[in-house]
Amino acid sequence: MGTPCTRNSGIVKPLSSEQVSYETINSNYDTIDASLAKGKWDATVDPAVTDDSGDGYAIGSIWVNTTGHKVFIAEAVTVGAAVWRQVWPALVADMTGLIKSDGSVALSANWDAGAHEIRAERLEADVATGTAPLTIASTTKVTNLNADLLDGLEDTAFLKHSLATAVNDMLMASGSGAFAKKTLAEAQALVCLPGGVYWQALINGSFQINQQSVATYTSATAPANSDDTYLHDQWILLSDGNDIVDVSAESSVIPTGGSASAKFEVETANKKFGYLQIIENKDAIKYAGKVASLQFKARTVTGKVIENVRAVVLSWNGTADAVTSDVVASWGAEGANPTWAANWTAENTAANKALVADAWTTFTIENISIDTASMANLAVFIWVDDTDAAVDDLLYISDVQLNQGAVCLPYMPLSFVEDIWKCYRFWEASYPYGTAPGTALNSDGLAIGIAVTTGNVRHMHRGFSVPKPGATTLTFYSFLGTINKISDISAADVGSTVVSGTSTLAKNAIVSATDTSDPFTANAYYQYHWVADARL
Repeated sequence: MGTPCTRNSGIVKPLSSEQVSYETINSNYDTIDASLAKGKWDATVDPAVTDDSGDGYAIGSIWVNTTGHKVFIAEAVTVGAAVWRQVWPALVADMTGLIKSDGSVALSANWDAGAHEIRAERLEADVATGTAPLTIASTTKVTNLNADLLDGLEDTAFLKHSLATAVNDMLMASGSGAFAKKTLAEAQALVCLPGGVYWQALINGSFQINQQSVATYTSATAPANSDDTYLHDQWILLSDGNDIVDVSAESSVIPTGGSASAKFEVETANKKFGYLQIIENKDAIKYAGKVASLQFKARTVTGKVIENVRAVVLSWNGTADAVTSDVVASWGAEGANPTWAANWTAENTAANKALVADAWTTFTIENISIDTASMANLAVFIWVDDTDAAVDDLLYISDVQLNQGAVCLPYMPLSFVEDIWKCYRFWEASYPYGTAPGTALNSDGLAIGIAVTTGNVRHMHRGFSVPKPGATTLTFYSFLGTINKISDISAADVGSTVVSGTSTLAKNAIVSATDTSDPFTANAYYQYHWVADARL
């Protein structure tokens, strides 16, 4: 009758010597069939509770949903109450305590990976401020660690050795908690803090002094807004023609901490114009063979935009203080710098400085070599290069400074008193500040003279406030405001053409007033206002 199988005794293995009956074969098949669990390999839906033992399923049966791409195993096959467990893909409910690769299941407790490495392209901590995101036991240096903050500070708060690339390089604060590299010469220029003309070679750089007392210089004022005309103290208007731009003494649109600016309003479209200051020989020669740096503030206005300005430092190598004040021989096309008048040389190549509407911008031109041979005077010229400026377009300029050194020093505003005394060297008047020359019936500051002859009235007052640099032109006004006349004690105008008797050898005083028509009465007193002009 054979022998039973080792693992399943219900299956009989016939002996080799015996014949096998169909009964034995069928019995074995029944035993095998009873041992195999039925499977469903081509289902298109998930199994239900009714897919049970009544349908031939047994514990361990496999069900494959080929449409939903799922695999199930039967855990119970009770009729009408079958239980099928989805094993692929695994259900979240069956993954308690496991971590999902998509990060949707978080750790529920601390995880110790032992002596193993955890590698990733990026680590991110979302713990709130107040709790350290990392706890490090080792004090060993971390190679290539690139941190954004150190003790709450940005990297700009620390000195960087890598900034210093040459011998004697120095690191200095550049503002906003940052540092910048400076050469030894640059650092000396900052640390030594030069004063006077070495810090500021210009006079009235903020445009706060306007002794001629014209609020807005136009074609109808005296002086008018003509080419090559002094307007603000020490500043000359240069323009491609007359009445190109009105110039105002501005006190509203000014830089933060400033007191004034120069306002330019276009009157003739598509023309260039600019503002020039000439530095006298006694101060200019202190810059010979040195380097200088220029800065200024400027702005335009939305809807009245001027696009660009340019700036240049010029050297004069003609006779000292005998300069050509109109430094522009020809203006040239837009984008091209002017052709300069004879004996004037540009020490830097001017380029466009783009203006910003409704906001002040500080422009700097640094490390300018003052190397023109036989330089006797310097000048600073700021001009509008646009040839498409429309009528009423606006430009504001302020805080112009020329200092010695390779970098621009912080702008140093002068007190009003200091600035005006510097201006007195070149132009002053007997009228009170704020009173335009020629104003009638103004007794403040009236000078007194006595007629020593019928053609000469000797000035009886002290000298000028400041010695003048050279030849000085005197203009007299009567008490009634009449130019080239003086007044007698009754305030009546006297004289036909009163001229100055001051010579270049008497730069610190008015000598006398003379009139070739001999209108004066000897030993009589006369009164008058005067203007002394020694501008270059």
